Amino acid sequence: MSHLFSENSPIVIFLNRFFDLLVLNWIFLFTCLPIITIGPAVTALYTVTIKMANGDNPYIIKTFFHSFTKNFKGSLFLWLPLLFGLLFFGADLYIVHTELDESLLFLQFPIFIFLFCIISIIIYAFPLFAIFDNSLVKTTKNALLLSLSNLPLTIFTIMLIVILISIAQVSSEAMWGVISIFLFVGCSTFALVLSFYFLRIFKKLAPEEFEN
Repeated sequence: MSHLFSENSPIVIFLNRFFDLLVLNWIFLFTCLPIITIGPAVTALYTVTIKMANGDNPYIIKTFFHSFTKNFKGSLFLWLPLLFGLLFFGADLYIVHTELDESLLFLQFPIFIFLFCIISIIIYAFPLFAIFDNSLVKTTKNALLLSLSNLPLTIFTIMLIVILISIAQVSSEAMWGVISIFLFVGCSTFALVLSFYFLRIFKKLAPEEFEN
């Protein structure tokens, strides 16, 4: 019976990882609160989860805040234009659907294309920024190229986000259910799952970054 609770038992490993994801989720949400700091927070989140996906056991709080402070300025300037783009095209889409005549609904299609590009860049840019020391322009360019060259993963990620938002709109109970999951371990778990895919992609691009 004692072997079930030994240091290397599956139960203990699972509980330790669950606790790590719980702590990571909370500090991520805490650092996201000012909204404008979401970029540095996401970069720090992926710094930790990519290390986890690579088989490392990083110190969660220390690794997170080291990345948060180190990449704060770059991640902030990466995030703010993307946030502005989301708000701008999101407002355009709202106007098209609520203010314009139905005959002009075709105007939503170019807006969807721009939104798709912005969201695709967001999906890849911050993991890239967490691992590679590149300029903001190069990171943005690489993120867009990776989103197109890994289109199934890009579409899957966007569709999953859309599905979660759709579920949250079904009822107030469903909305609070989705919110509760992401307040608990949802953000860190989602990032960890994606990190396994990002790790596979990044190892092909620069295997030397993961040798140690």
